[in-house]
Amino acid sequence: PVPAGSTVNWATPNVFAAENALGIYSNGSLFALSTKGDLGDNVEVRERDTGAYLQMNWDSHLLDRELRGNLGVRVVRTGQWSQGYSSSLLPITANRDYGDVLPAFNLAWSLRPDLLLRFAYSRDLSRPNLTDVAASTSVTVSGTSFDVKSGNPNIDPFLANAYDLSLEWYPAPGTLVSVAPFRKDVLSFSSSETVNT
Repeated sequence: PVPAGSTVNWATPNVFAAENALGIYSNGSLFALSTKGDLGDNVEVRERDTGAYLQMNWDSHLLDRELRGNLGVRVVRTGQWSQGYSSSLLPITANRDYGDVLPAFNLAWSLRPDLLLRFAYSRDLSRPNLTDVAASTSVTVSGTSFDVKSGNPNIDPFLANAYDLSLEWYPAPGTLVSVAPFRKDVLSFSSSETVNT
């Protein structure tokens, strides 16, 4: 038995009827450009990365001091596929393939048992975020202002030549005094941009 005074009748809204009446998921009503975004927020990005590398190591002497290092090269291939929607709700598809050759060189020369000179060179690559290369345009409405966000499937990866030099002195076990200048030459760089119109 139900205890006396308990609520035994109540009403619940029909969620499906509300969705259909308001056209919430139709992209043809006021919800198509809502503060929560539109179809431009629905994107799919796929990326396939393949690579191969070759490395050679050596350990020899220069002026009766140990000289060791390695020389290598890495070849990478990137395939990107993106699908999204334009601001007019039309589907967009973008494909892109690109490759890079990334050499690297490392050298260490023992000037004394407690003094080491190092040099390194490498070409570094960092791919952009998948959200940045999405083929889509999203429009968000807030009062009388519009916020338009668009991805760019043709963004180049970050690419740079890096040079490192260090002189390391080990005066005692567990102790290191080092000077290490470096240089980085940026070959390609991408950033986001905000434009007010």
